Amino acid sequence: MIKRYLIGKHLAKGVILYSVLCMYMLHTSVIAQNIATPSIRLNNNVVVSNALTPITWLADNTHSGKLPVQVLLQFQSLPSASAKAQLKDNGIILLDYLPGNVYTAIVDSLPPASVFQSSGISLIADVQPGWKISDELKQALTLQADFADVTVLFTGDYSRADIDAQFYELGAEIISERITMGYCHIKIPVDKVLQLAQWHHVSYM
Repeated sequence: MIKRYLIGKHLAKGVILYSVLCMYMLHTSVIAQNIATPSIRLNNNVVVSNALTPITWLADNTHSGKLPVQVLLQFQSLPSASAKAQLKDNGIILLDYLPGNVYTAIVDSLPPASVFQSSGISLIADVQPGWKISDELKQALTLQADFADVTVLFTGDYSRADIDAQFYELGAEIISERITMGYCHIKIPVDKVLQLAQWHHVSYM
């Protein structure tokens, strides 16, 4: 039987959000790079090969059909409050900060290239679903089972209707609900876990 990944029902919302950031940093902590090099190096010395300059990223016509998407944004320096507001006004919502002047973010709409330039963004990388799946869960998915019990941590401005629609589409069933606190425990077909991890409102599983 696949091990359940419960966080603990008595945790406060602040603890949950802190856990999201800590677990994400464990797998995707970023070291500052020379901004002329189109790559972001992870803490395990794996280079994020899909890191692109803003102009190159915007030129990729496939993004318009995938929005919203979750990305890593590397800045030349930490963005000011006005830069964050400008990004938000142009469809880019900053989420969690990571070392190396990097933020996770959700891109709802494609902004003009000038917005990236004025905000000081040097590199962009699409977040890969495998980055959001814990090593324990990856190991559990190799077992001979049709379903997995998974704790899903959410991020961004999500709604209960959004979550219900996503779970329904993937055949997932809510086992215990703490959606207002940023997570819930579900039962999901094993072959749908990676697809769920692709959703821009999933932070970690």
